[in-house]
Amino acid sequence: MYVCKMKITIRHTTHPALAQVVDYFLFFTQTGNSLYGYHTFPNTNLCLAIYQQNQIEHGRNEERNWYTVRAGGRMYASRLWGFHPMPLQVTIAAPVQQVCINFRAGALRHFTDKPYDDLLQSDRVFEEIFGKDAASVLPRLFEETDDQDRTTMLEMFLLQRLYSRKINPAIDWSIRRIYHTAGDIRIHELAEELQVSPSTLFRKFQAIVGQAPKDFIKTVRFRATLHSLLTHNGKLVQVGYQHHYYDQAHFIREFKQLAGLLPGEVRTHTAVLNNQFVFLHRHSA
Repeated sequence: MYVCKMKITIRHTTHPALAQVVDYFLFFTQTGNSLYGYHTFPNTNLCLAIYQQNQIEHGRNEERNWYTVRAGGRMYASRLWGFHPMPLQVTIAAPVQQVCINFRAGALRHFTDKPYDDLLQSDRVFEEIFGKDAASVLPRLFEETDDQDRTTMLEMFLLQRLYSRKINPAIDWSIRRIYHTAGDIRIHELAEELQVSPSTLFRKFQAIVGQAPKDFIKTVRFRATLHSLLTHNGKLVQVGYQHHYYDQAHFIREFKQLAGLLPGEVRTHTAVLNNQFVFLHRHSA
């Protein structure tokens, strides 16, 4: 018999400057002899997840994108999760203490210029970004049991290191423009408005955000559509047209690719925590 004792808490930063770069902090705790799984959906945020005494197994192919958390491993492991072209299937197969810092699009570049490809392959991301300073905060972060105190600790740590690097203002503008249109904009339109070539926009956007602008736009439109599905009871065809899918088949095909489910199934089976964290429970035996 499996007993699942799971707690998920989301805390938003209270400092206006930090709120521009960090969307929220997520604290995930599971105790007891349990096996639990869930799916999350593609997003434009990057999650820097920190674990205590857990091993992280990750894999992705054309059909599946997944990671499993098991017992053991070094004292602290940290991974960067993001840029998912399909749902991320998470399996928790051990007691877990997990802390996630959810950075807004491109905001990680305020703290590091290390290539995303290198960071995505590492299981020591926190140390790679913050160097020797990581050793001063990680033990205290996991010794503390109050999530609000943990949030304050992380805020102070990040604020002291905020804006050590500047983000290209043209790319910052591009990100805001894409969000403003809910993904209803083309790359050549962005390039024309910025008075740069599409190839220049692609190169700079990829380096700062970590995604090609086309993939980013696609994800923004998906998240806007997902929000409409979960907060309004309108007909599915209306949701598709609202978010500028040119026909119903296009809407269903692209949405299922990113969500792993049909739009109606997502509306029925997903859960939303704090109007922020959207996930699908996947219980295992």
